[in-house]
Amino acid sequence: MRYISIISAILVTMSLFAQELTVSQHLEDFDFAVNEVEVSYAGFSTYVNDTTKTDYENLVKHLRDEIELGKIEGWDAVAKYFGWFGDCHLRLPQATPEETYKYFPERKQVRYNNLMECYEPKKLSCKVTDETFLIRFPSCVGIDPDNVWVMQSIRDYWTSGCDNLIIDIRGNNGGSDATYKPYLALLYDHAAMMPNVEVRKSPGNIAFWERKVQQLPFAAQMLERAKASDDEWVLLLSNEREFIVEQPQILERPLKAALLFDRSVASSGEDMVLEIKATSNRTTTYAQDNTRGAIDFANLRTDAYLPNSNKRIFIPTTRSCALPERSIDVAGIEPDVRITMPLPSKLTDNIDEWCVWVAHDLEK
Repeated sequence: MRYISIISAILVTMSLFAQELTVSQHLEDFDFAVNEVEVSYAGFSTYVNDTTKTDYENLVKHLRDEIELGKIEGWDAVAKYFGWFGDCHLRLPQATPEETYKYFPERKQVRYNNLMECYEPKKLSCKVTDETFLIRFPSCVGIDPDNVWVMQSIRDYWTSGCDNLIIDIRGNNGGSDATYKPYLALLYDHAAMMPNVEVRKSPGNIAFWERKVQQLPFAAQMLERAKASDDEWVLLLSNEREFIVEQPQILERPLKAALLFDRSVASSGEDMVLEIKATSNRTTTYAQDNTRGAIDFANLRTDAYLPNSNKRIFIPTTRSCALPERSIDVAGIEPDVRITMPLPSKLTDNIDEWCVWVAHDLEK
């Protein structure tokens, strides 16, 4: 047993030693991330322009100097570099939220856990009053809640007999747009035009989309257009810079609806807000703060890893055709109605104070 203990101690020591990177390796990790951003990131030309170029170059030089002096590790320098852009999609997903966003602008750092007794929004479908039903939909990832639950929540609403509906998406920081589409069909009033997105044509981005063709068949047409063009950008969903959002029917209920959000709502959660605002006259949006703002640059490449620390980085491959006139990332999406009452003490699978207030507002 003594020899086994000695061998185990040696292996642990070797493992810890193997994790220690040299300055050159930290620099290599940092330079890898910088190159990926400059070559492939869809937001690069938006953020690095004639006004900001000197600031950007100084930042990169400063971070390389900090690494060479041993003041910062390569992955942490990458986090600080990403923070300069302030794009919540451009990040190190394996880091903790505190590590990922600590260098981001204050507005992008969501701290509801520090402001409330408990902030863990969970799926929920139930009556708030006899007139108003609540569906809490805290994620677009498609796991919890999954698509089966989404459809069940809609059936729950139909059988409730309520004329009004609150869809509460607080905490929903994204996933897949397909997950929220049944709610869009439920609230739909009229067709609307929405901006397309365009893919930045780097070798890494195109290779990523080629691997996505079976999962996303529409990508095949984009890749054909990419091969036929020498332009740096290629439209993703169609040949037009806008596309129409429409549903085959308009449902009689709900008569009035509310979409309730907070500052943690981002990415596909924000797509949901925009599409419902565009296509539903019966829906009013409620919040205290704007959404986070993480939608201008999206469709993340998830296959890039820092070569030495092996930490994964996410690179947005597309930008919205609404830019530069209609940016969401700068300020987020504003609600129709600002909620001025204090934050609820708890948000889990409960009917909190905000939902009660919104229900009463709908019932006026």
